[in-house]
Amino acid sequence: SVLSRDALRPGCGSAGELVRRCEWRVCQGRVVIGPVSEFRYAPPLAPLKGDERLLDGSVADFWRWALGDLPMNNARGWFAEYLVARVVRDPRPGRTEWGSYDVESREGLKIEVKTSGYWQSWAQRAPSSITFKGLRGRKWTPQTGYEREPSIVADVFVFAIQAAPSAEAYDPLDLSQWDFY
Repeated sequence: SVLSRDALRPGCGSAGELVRRCEWRVCQGRVVIGPVSEFRYAPPLAPLKGDERLLDGSVADFWRWALGDLPMNNARGWFAEYLVARVVRDPRPGRTEWGSYDVESREGLKIEVKTSGYWQSWAQRAPSSITFKGLRGRKWTPQTGYEREPSIVADVFVFAIQAAPSAEAYDPLDLSQWDFY
């Protein structure tokens, strides 16, 4: 295999050396194997159900382990993207990591979802300030690399705020605690 278990053992070199030796990159949410001039995509996998066996557990166990803390910034963002995708009936089977936008409506409207919240998964003395960053980005393609100038790719932005009144009341599944603009 291109990336073997042995390659991940300590003493096998830096991450940069591993990347050069294995000649792989991540492109638009997929692992790309081969030199830059020969981009290939790993084949898409069938959607997981959660009951697939994984070591001594299941894929659902991994999901609980990785995403069980919805106040965590990246999980909260993915959760808000999911809510927006459901509302606009995004026809795509799942999110695209490192895509140019987050959600697509049935009509083809490109939607960028920005998320913030007053309460985080760590201890706080006071609620966080609501801020949204990264409204402009540099689009990237394997053929041309990054665009020179940052731009807005989405047709519309959705600003989602998890607005629980206190850390103790925080419930990401309570949709009345979310404000969407």
